[in-house]
Amino acid sequence: MKWTYNETIKMGTLNVRGMREITKREQIITHMQQHKIDIICTQETKIPSSPVENRRTHNFVFSSDSNNGTEHHGVGFCYNKKLEAYRNYYKQHSSHMIEMEINMHGNNLVILGVYIPHDDVREEKRTEVWDKLSERIRELTNNKNVVDRKSTRLN
Repeated sequence: MKWTYNETIKMGTLNVRGMREITKREQIITHMQQHKIDIICTQETKIPSSPVENRRTHNFVFSSDSNNGTEHHGVGFCYNKKLEAYRNYYKQHSSHMIEMEINMHGNNLVILGVYIPHDDVREEKRTEVWDKLSERIRELTNNKNVVDRKSTRLN
């Protein structure tokens, strides 16, 4: 099934500063419903694994590469279940990158949720994340259009 031309997808990003509490997930769903947001990319989830959670109206997908049961970063998606019919895949890359593809007319929409560590994190780790992001964008741009959030206003 393909997303129709006349429908919009409303997206956002949110640094959640931890999502271990179930109530935080419910707050995000409420916020999304109030503002009619379809997809939120979350950063700093601090979830030490990569679970998928199915709620009544929304799904959560978390990505972590923690190997010791702790997580200082973590990324994820929360998306409205109406998108499930159009979702081709999601891919949990690491604690810093997650990916989802939506089936559209023309080129499919690929969404990368990314968290780049702040300046207090050692430079090698930050460079590693930037390099992995650049590599994935190169792979994707061989056959897809890219929207840069910095230069494009998304409604």
